[in-house]
Amino acid sequence: MITLKAPWPAIQTVTYLPNPEFGDTENLVQTISTFKSMNNTRYTYVKTRDSRRTVNFRFNLTQAKAFELMEFIRAYHRIKIQMTDHLGQVWLGYIITNPNEVESRALAIKNATAMYGHGGIQIQFEGFKQ
Repeated sequence: MITLKAPWPAIQTVTYLPNPEFGDTENLVQTISTFKSMNNTRYTYVKTRDSRRTVNFRFNLTQAKAFELMEFIRAYHRIKIQMTDHLGQVWLGYIITNPNEVESRALAIKNATAMYGHGGIQIQFEGFKQ
């Protein structure tokens, strides 16, 4: 389970999400610069910024939970939040995905009267492990 708490440090809102789908990624935020000297020799420099990392998650959510997540992202986009991921790691950082869209995946009919839609959404988080 993933927990999103915002804004940091005066927490007002908490959102719980299920575990992400298989294939979540974690990358260092870095810049690669390539230069060519006058004698045609190439030099490459990798600049790492303070061990910041980006994490990508993809969720399969019900329609109501997807709308809840979208409202959370609208309210706290580019505002510092605390995230506890499905591995138990605590992060401080920002949701940087823009725009967020919900992909319609399935429509389940329950008791032949109520219909519940499911959708996929992807979020990208950038921050520091605590």
